[in-house]
Amino acid sequence: MLKISHDSKLGDILTDNQGMTLYLYKQDGTDSSNCTGACAQQHPPLTVPQGVEVLADKGIAGNIGVTERTDGTYQVLYNDSPLYRFSGDKKPGDINGAGNDWSVVLVPPAASAATPTAEVTDWTARGFPTVLVSQEIANGSAATLAFGPYSIFVPQGAFTDTVKFDLLSGDPLAFASKMPGDQTPVLAFAFNVRDARTNQLIGKFAQPVMLTVKDSRIAADSGCYNVAANGDLSINMTGVQVQAGELTHPIAGAVFGWVITAPKTTAHPG
Repeated sequence: MLKISHDSKLGDILTDNQGMTLYLYKQDGTDSSNCTGACAQQHPPLTVPQGVEVLADKGIAGNIGVTERTDGTYQVLYNDSPLYRFSGDKKPGDINGAGNDWSVVLVPPAASAATPTAEVTDWTARGFPTVLVSQEIANGSAATLAFGPYSIFVPQGAFTDTVKFDLLSGDPLAFASKMPGDQTPVLAFAFNVRDARTNQLIGKFAQPVMLTVKDSRIAADSGCYNVAANGDLSINMTGVQVQAGELTHPIAGAVFGWVITAPKTTAHPG
C-alpha cells in the first residue's frame, strides 16, 4: 500500500506501507525503469507480485499502476513513474536518498490541479522580463528544463494538457531594499506556464516540479523569498533544502516569483 507521511520541511510525501520514503529517478522513462544493477542495489525498486493490486491511502491523487522490469519483477508506478526505496534509509522518516537524479515524491492536496486561471500573474511584467529557456511539455510527460544555475524537473502528471513552460529571470538587486540587512539577493527567477491550446496562464500544478539551483554563493543560511504580484516579499522555506552551493525546492504552482539570497559575507560573484 502507498501511504502519505508528513515531513516538517517537505510537507506530505509518498511512502510505502512501512512508512519508508519513496523516490523517483529522473533518468527513467514513462512506465519504464533505467535503474538496474548497482543502481537498483542502492535504490531498490518498489515491487509487488504479479497480479497484486496496489492500494493507496485516501488522499493520494494520481495514477497508480505497475510495470514489468527487465528481470521479470513488477515495479509500482505513480503517475507513470517507477518508485524506489533507498538502502540508506533505516527507519520511517529518513530521507537520505534525495539529490542529483533522485527526488522524493511530493503529494499535492487532492484539490490541486493544473488549472488555467485569469488571476495568475504574467511575471514578465512584474520584475522578471527575461526568458531564459522555454519548452513545450506534452500532457502527462516528464521533462527537465536547464539553464545556467537552474534545473527544473517536471514529473509525469504535472500537467494534464500540453503546456509552454518559461523560466524567467530578473535583476536580483532590484529586490535589495526589501531584504534583511545580513542578506544579499543573488538570483531572481519566476515561471510563466501557459496552456498550449488556450494560451491561458496556469497557476496550480497537479504535481510539484523540483527546482535545483547550483551557485557558489548559496550557503547553508541562504534564504528563498516569495515575490508576490505587488512586489511584497516573504520568506519561504517550506520544502526548501539548502546546503553550500545548492538549493532545492519543490514548487506546486506559478503564483509567486522567487529571490534567492546569500549572506553578505559570501555574496561574491558565482
